[in-house]
Amino acid sequence: MPAVDRYFRAIAELQSDPNLKRAYSDVTAALRDQTLRELLLSNPQNSALLRNTIQPTVVSIGTKTNVIAPIATAEIDCRLLPGENPEEFISEIKRAIGDPAVEVETMLAFGASESPADTDLYRAISSSIRAEDPNALFVPTVLAGFTDSHFFRDLGIVSYGFSPFFIQSQDYSGVHGNDERIPVVAVKEGTQLLYRIVRSFCITQP
Repeated sequence: MPAVDRYFRAIAELQSDPNLKRAYSDVTAALRDQTLRELLLSNPQNSALLRNTIQPTVVSIGTKTNVIAPIATAEIDCRLLPGENPEEFISEIKRAIGDPAVEVETMLAFGASESPADTDLYRAISSSIRAEDPNALFVPTVLAGFTDSHFFRDLGIVSYGFSPFFIQSQDYSGVHGNDERIPVVAVKEGTQLLYRIVRSFCITQP
C-alpha cells in the first residue's frame, strides 16, 4: 500500500502522541504490534485506509407483511485498498458466505487509482495555497469514499480530490449527514482560491 504508507508518513511528525507518531511512521510494522495496531484501528478513518471494507447499504425482502418472501437481496458497498484485485475480493466474499444458494453479482467494480503529484496542476494548487499560507503542508491522501476520478484517469486525465474550502475539522464529520454544512465565508474564499488555481494552471499551459 505505497499510497497509504506515504500518507501516514507525511502526517507522522504532526502527531503529539509519541505512540501515534511511531505507528504512522511505519504502519506496516505497527500493524504487527498488538498495541500499535489497536491504536491505529481505533480511529475509524485510519481503519478504512488500512483494510478493505464492506457494508450492506440496501436490503430488500418481500413486499407484503403476510407473505413469506421467496427471495432476499442486499446491495453491498465494498471499498478496496490500492493494489487490491476486485475479482479476488469477490472470490473472498463468496468463500466467507460459504453457501452455494447465495448468488453474488457484481454491479460495479474497478481497482483503486491515483494521479502523480509531479504535475502542473498539482503545482498550481500548491503554489496558490502557499501564496495564502507559506507554512501550508501538502499531503496527498487516499480517499476511502467513492469518486468519479477513476473514469478520468482511465482516459489519461490527471485528477485530484481537491476541495478549496478552509473549514474546521469538526465540520468534516457532517459530510453526507443530516447536518452537512459549510460556512458562508468558506464558500466565498474557496471560490476565490479555485479561480486563482485555475488561472495559475492555465498560464503554465502552452
